[in-house]
Amino acid sequence: MHDNGNWAALFDLDGLLIDSEPLWQQAEVAVFARLGVPLTASDCATTMGWRIDAVVAHWHRQHAWQGPSVAQVVEQVVAEVVRLVSTQGQMLPGVLHALQLCKNAGMRLAVASSSRQVIIEAAVQALGITGQFELLQSAQAEPHGKPHPGVFLQAAAKLGVDPHHCIVFEDSPPGVLAAKAATMACIAVPSAHAQEPHALAIADLILPDLAALRAYHLQALMLPTVCQVRPAQRADWAAIAAVEKAAFGQQSEADLVDALRRDGAAAGEWVALAQGQVVGHILFTRLVLAESPETRLVALAPLATDPSWQRRGVGDLLMRRSLAALRLAGIDGVVVLGDPQFYGRYGFSVAAARELRCPFAGPHLQALLFAPSAVILQGTVRYAVPFLA
Repeated sequence: MHDNGNWAALFDLDGLLIDSEPLWQQAEVAVFARLGVPLTASDCATTMGWRIDAVVAHWHRQHAWQGPSVAQVVEQVVAEVVRLVSTQGQMLPGVLHALQLCKNAGMRLAVASSSRQVIIEAAVQALGITGQFELLQSAQAEPHGKPHPGVFLQAAAKLGVDPHHCIVFEDSPPGVLAAKAATMACIAVPSAHAQEPHALAIADLILPDLAALRAYHLQALMLPTVCQVRPAQRADWAAIAAVEKAAFGQQSEADLVDALRRDGAAAGEWVALAQGQVVGHILFTRLVLAESPETRLVALAPLATDPSWQRRGVGDLLMRRSLAALRLAGIDGVVVLGDPQFYGRYGFSVAAARELRCPFAGPHLQALLFAPSAVILQGTVRYAVPFLA
């Protein structure tokens, strides 16, 4: 029986906790060279994230060598990787920070890797983090490696945690695919050695390294089990007004939302629901860039969370879901007036808005460009009339 209050953080190993991809490449190049197979580092990168038996079988199909069997070559590569990891393995940035944040969030920790068990054990021992994990799970005994979700599902089963209550940390496209196939949340940290990093886009969150992980990231990914986001409906308007009034301590924001709707300026609004009740709201309205009217811009305002739900990730969840929807809808950019530190989490910057002329220009006006190479925010921005009343 799964405990619905139980959460787990499942960490990949290679390229996420330990900078082992160069060591894998070094081992593969050396072993295959002895077989007369001239692999390069670039060749090895194309199979990053695969289980080693799949890697060796792949190259055997390409270069059918004489002598050792596929199974024997697998063991040779594994032995060389264990040696290199034990003597040269280096921890990647932010590992201890991320582990501590997950523990602080009450999560149980496990490694779930395509690597053999002996490699996982050697790596965590070399890094001095063996005691941090409740489980070290290898895909070695699984019928299939990543992108099959087996290793993650098996780790969740052994921990007794529902897959929907797992957050996977991954660095490779096959690993991200496996996490999503397992119906788990996924935070991607692209490896410097990854091929086609754009394939990580299906992750729930992409970070430059584990040092960039914050508690609110975890809160936002854990929140959807009790809080859902959907487009606002007319039936929600009274509840939205109540949330706006409670969040801002006055009626003016609720009145502004009503005025923007009457003006026909709304470009999209979403609500966060908990137990069927509206606990958060976000609204976007159309903007006109006078010098480039074909540019599709929207203004974000307001963003509100019921006081009883503040500091629990509701605003973060609303931001991420709504911005993703706007990007898919073909919006070119979003402009907001607010705290640069908060909105900077989502890619907004003061620099992107500094060439804009409007009544709100200044150090708190920021912009987020979904297609920065195609859109230059420069000129006069016209807000909906209710903003200027």
